[in-house]
Amino acid sequence: MTSSRIRPWLKWGLLLTAGLLLLLAAVPFSLNTQFVRDTVLDAARNAVGAPVDLDELRFSYSDGVTLRGLRVEGPAPMETFALEELIVRPGWNELLSGRVALDIQGRGVRLNASLPESAEMEEPEPESGGLPDIPGLLHQLQVPHWLMLKARIEDVAVKLETGEKRLNLSETRLFADVDGGSGRANVGLTGNSSKGAVAIAASVLPEVVSAEATLPGLELTAEIGDENLVVSVESDIARLTEFASPFLPPELPSVAGRFRLAASGPVPDQTISLQIQAGLENLRASGPSLPFPVELKLVETSCKVVFEPVGELSVREGRLQLPGLNTTFSARYAPSGKWFAAASGLRLDIPKLMALAAPLVPEDVRLGSGSVELRALAAEGDGGGPAAASVEGLEFAFGDMRVPGDVRVATLDGWLDSATVRLGEVPVADVLGLRIHGREVGLPALDRPLSGTVHVAASGLSAMPAVRDLALQAALDGGAVRFDLSGAVARRFSLSGDGSVNLAALGEYLSLPADSGTVKLAFDTEGIMPEPEKLQLPDGSLTASALLGLTDFLDRLMLNLRLDAVRLPRVAGGILVSSTEPLEVGLQNGLQRIRVELPVDISGAALPVSPRVIGSATITDLDQAEWNVRTKLPEQSLQLDSGGTASGITRLLRRGGDPLSALLSTVSARTRHRVALDGASGFDGRELSGKAELIAEADLLPDERLEGGLTVSLHELAARLGDIRLDGLQGEMRLRRAFPLLVNEQNQQPDEAGLSHRVLERGEAQRDEASEPAWGEGRLYFDALEVGGLPVPLSLSRGELVPEFGAAPGLRRFGFDLLGGSVRGSAVLDSGPDPETRLEAVFTSVDFSRLLDAALADPVAAGDASVNGRVRMTVPVQSDVRRILEEVGLEARIPSIGPSTLDAMLAAMDPHGADSAIAAQRRMVAMGGPRNLVITVRNGRLSLEGEVEAFGVRLKLPPVRRVSLADLPVRDMMEPLAEALGSVGRMARLWRAAAIILEDDGIRFSKRRPVSSAR
Repeated sequence: MTSSRIRPWLKWGLLLTAGLLLLLAAVPFSLNTQFVRDTVLDAARNAVGAPVDLDELRFSYSDGVTLRGLRVEGPAPMETFALEELIVRPGWNELLSGRVALDIQGRGVRLNASLPESAEMEEPEPESGGLPDIPGLLHQLQVPHWLMLKARIEDVAVKLETGEKRLNLSETRLFADVDGGSGRANVGLTGNSSKGAVAIAASVLPEVVSAEATLPGLELTAEIGDENLVVSVESDIARLTEFASPFLPPELPSVAGRFRLAASGPVPDQTISLQIQAGLENLRASGPSLPFPVELKLVETSCKVVFEPVGELSVREGRLQLPGLNTTFSARYAPSGKWFAAASGLRLDIPKLMALAAPLVPEDVRLGSGSVELRALAAEGDGGGPAAASVEGLEFAFGDMRVPGDVRVATLDGWLDSATVRLGEVPVADVLGLRIHGREVGLPALDRPLSGTVHVAASGLSAMPAVRDLALQAALDGGAVRFDLSGAVARRFSLSGDGSVNLAALGEYLSLPADSGTVKLAFDTEGIMPEPEKLQLPDGSLTASALLGLTDFLDRLMLNLRLDAVRLPRVAGGILVSSTEPLEVGLQNGLQRIRVELPVDISGAALPVSPRVIGSATITDLDQAEWNVRTKLPEQSLQLDSGGTASGITRLLRRGGDPLSALLSTVSARTRHRVALDGASGFDGRELSGKAELIAEADLLPDERLEGGLTVSLHELAARLGDIRLDGLQGEMRLRRAFPLLVNEQNQQPDEAGLSHRVLERGEAQRDEASEPAWGEGRLYFDALEVGGLPVPLSLSRGELVPEFGAAPGLRRFGFDLLGGSVRGSAVLDSGPDPETRLEAVFTSVDFSRLLDAALADPVAAGDASVNGRVRMTVPVQSDVRRILEEVGLEARIPSIGPSTLDAMLAAMDPHGADSAIAAQRRMVAMGGPRNLVITVRNGRLSLEGEVEAFGVRLKLPPVRRVSLADLPVRDMMEPLAEALGSVGRMARLWRAAAIILEDDGIRFSKRRPVSSAR
């Protein structure tokens, strides 16, 4: 019973075993078929996207899987891949016990690849979260307990090309030993390259992961354990970059030097703290991507890097040292992207840094010595860039500087207490306690180097520009210049300041017109900060509307200027200018109202007077102006007032074309000048006393006309003018005159814009008399007038002058007492082509003996010198004595004259008796009394005719004809007359002019009446 039951089970068990054995025996045969081989190749081709060939694919339980003759063509960048043989033997016994054991043997690997020269590297996406979890990483690197692996790949060769750059690896061996039971693993490769030996190895132990790498130009070791991390790197940068050149971008600069890095520290579960030391020796870098070649002999840095469990990174206790720079630093980075960096104890050697950047330093920049020390520097920001920065305790010192513009500085030093910058849409900065001192600063424009100091403090400084609180102080050593400024600038601005200039001290540096004294300035202003586009002229031209637009932001501006004993040595032998009260300039509502106040005292040893000048001016809307200047001369009892008004300035600024024509056709102006004397005044041998007032007025009208007026008031005025003495002068005179003003338009087209189109009438339309209204009246009296310095002095008394200001100006009448008699007459100025003065006078009982006694040795007989007569005279309006003598005309009729008086006159004409006609007249005059004497002067020659009554019979005197005036002793008497006639001529031309023509080289008076043409 039992055996019968066992036999069926055994039978089926034997049958199942036999079937399984048959199946296992058939597996190698099925895997070694062509069908399987083709299926594998098709799958491989689809996977790599390139042709794949395989010479042999075989499987056996004893030898495992064997591949021979594997070849892959592509894909890019791989060109070819070949494997001569690969054998994979599984461990069947270990597999049955639940572990995987593989023995892999291979040989004959060939890899050829070509990399593009300018492949663009894709920037990796930033990883979210914290920084690496090194303890977690160690856990991930633990060897699986179920894996046992032994692999050897021999005879591996790799060829990589990038353009002309190649990397060849030959005789390379790959190995891997993994023992999952003990948790140990070793992997790596060894081989040779054209640049040197290559060896890379990594080891995994239960508690330690280590790696070693030896490449041409690189030695690296690293070890990570449960508690420590140690990394060491040493590199020859030139050899390493040459070895790795196929993998590097072509624009990478050429770099040489040695680099070393050492990092170590504990690696607990929560925090990683690494102490890092790094250095560069003999670094040299150059290439197109660098602005200049770099050479550094030694760069050293060290720091502690701490990884927080939340992913935060911090750098502590950092130090950096390189030529020209030495500092400590720290930094912090959070996973959110916020960061902070700081440096302290920063020291810069500027000449060394300039040597590093020598190609960037201009040739005309030199620096003998220079250092910068910084107590603290900090910056912070986020992923978008820096957000704020600050500086504390900055000190600098430079020596023997030379900068562009031939500026030389012996020393420049200073410090900065603190500065902060807050970056954003509108950056804002605070600068506190900035002081700069320069010594022996030489400029081409200065006579000698100067030294000075600048202090600056600014809060809330931004690029608007704006500053919440500003304080600026500047001064030159020795007190030559001092300036202070304070205030704020934002949407509104408010600034005030003051300064002073010591002219004597500043004169050591600059050539100034003043060599001593002090100038002080103070100002205060406020307004609305303008937008930049409003500060630009609309079309580049300066017009009234543009000016008002440029300054409508200005609410108020007050300027105070004070002069204290300012000496001008080259003016009048040296004068002093002072202001007991400050000059004031005030602006309100932009340029809508401008006011200037100027009080100045002037004195000097070479000046006969010490005037005080008080001036004021007001300009409204850039269109209307009003001014007044009062000058007081206390020592001379004189006061000078000058004032006026003007309107149409805006139209003038808006008008284009010729500026002078625009002035005449748009501006209306009125000026008034007053000179008043009340007391005694005298200088340079001239003396005045009494009361006198002179008022001159001029009106410029917009129709191109000038109207002028003159008023003279005299009250008991006495004058001593050299050899002239005048007493008791009094009276009043008023004049008024109008003139058209023309611009010289020679060679200009009549329709040219901006020019006046007034022209002068020609031919019959010409007029010789003034066409504009002229008016005048007045009367002058004097008690006595004495003229000395002549061969025969003159003495006049009880004089009266009544001028005529019509078309023919002159003296309507004049009269005075002379030599015991009187003279009465009139004078008219004739304005022909050659202007001359016509004078008619009647003299009564004039005692000529007083004239002749001074010229003759023998006095004239008493009672014989009283002369009556009438004279008509024409005198050319000339300042040339020779021409006066040649052109003067005279006709004098003397009804009676004493014999001795006439004889004395003839003797004066011919003192040596050389003229026979004069001698004959003298003989007849001695016979009796002369009568009806006629004296004429024409063409520079004098003639004398008359009668003599002797024994009751009248006889004609022998005529004296054509005696040259040049031979008579009258030339000295003509000199003062010629000077006076020159002044009379100038005034006459002005008075009788029909128009005043403004030319390029001066002013010309025209007697032609102007007319207007269509505009």
